[in-house]
Amino acid sequence: MGGPIPARELSDGMLRFLAVATALLTGRHGVDIGKEPGTEPSLTLVVEESENELHPSQASLLLELLRDASARAGTQTLAKTHSPALLSALAGSEHPGVVVCDRDRDSGSSRLQRLTDVDGYATRTGKQ
Repeated sequence: MGGPIPARELSDGMLRFLAVATALLTGRHGVDIGKEPGTEPSLTLVVEESENELHPSQASLLLELLRDASARAGTQTLAKTHSPALLSALAGSEHPGVVVCDRDRDSGSSRLQRLTDVDGYATRTGKQ
């Protein structure tokens, strides 16, 4: 094999992974984002359902890329997921950065709260 592989021969999941990885690895240097005078340019990358169509090993690699991008100056990442498995791959120290969206049963309104503030969080994670 050894030569280039046409994109049409790659799975949708692999194409998605490559697109997100490219954005994460190039960061703000790969995009002309402009900037306000006197400020540093910054980039916020939003990844919708990052685990979709990815093999579990690719999903964990994508999570690692998201971590690395977030650690770099000038890059913020926001990833949306429905996957408990992807959340389980997070370190406990990352849980305060996770925001859960659910529906309030009494009012029917959507609500946002930190994962660590969800009722029963300490019980489910084994924390005291």
